[in-house]
Amino acid sequence: FASDLGRAVYNASGFRGPEIKFDFIKAVTYGVEIKQTQESQRKVRIELKPQDLEGKDILLIEDIVDQGFTLWEIKKNLLEKEHLNSLRVCALFNKVLKEPSEEVREIKNKLVLDYLGFEIPDRWIAGYGIDAGGDFRNLPFIVTVKENYYLSQKE
Repeated sequence: FASDLGRAVYNASGFRGPEIKFDFIKAVTYGVEIKQTQESQRKVRIELKPQDLEGKDILLIEDIVDQGFTLWEIKKNLLEKEHLNSLRVCALFNKVLKEPSEEVREIKNKLVLDYLGFEIPDRWIAGYGIDAGGDFRNLPFIVTVKENYYLSQKE
């Protein structure tokens, strides 16, 4: 998604746009392996983040916003610890959860997505860089994953 987005921005600029530099953040989210209904928190640890962000305009790109724990912690960390010129958030997908906990509802309400591709129902998806338990990330398209079948295969 980030590669396609970068090419689209470059092409839309008439090939005269600002230099686009990609960097990556590695965040590890701890909790139960599979998302549970009514989860109230997950521990997020940022293990790797870009250097030299001071004074920069940052576009934080996320493939999918599910409960929002990871994106919220990354955004909060960048705003608190870096001296950014600006920070915008872009997500390809925002999952509309069926029964989020009060904590998740609060995070998702505070989490402003400046640019959003699609709102999707609360279903498992994979492909186009998004994995389902480590599988299907390499697919060049998005698929829905049957949760029951997938979970039975992982046991």
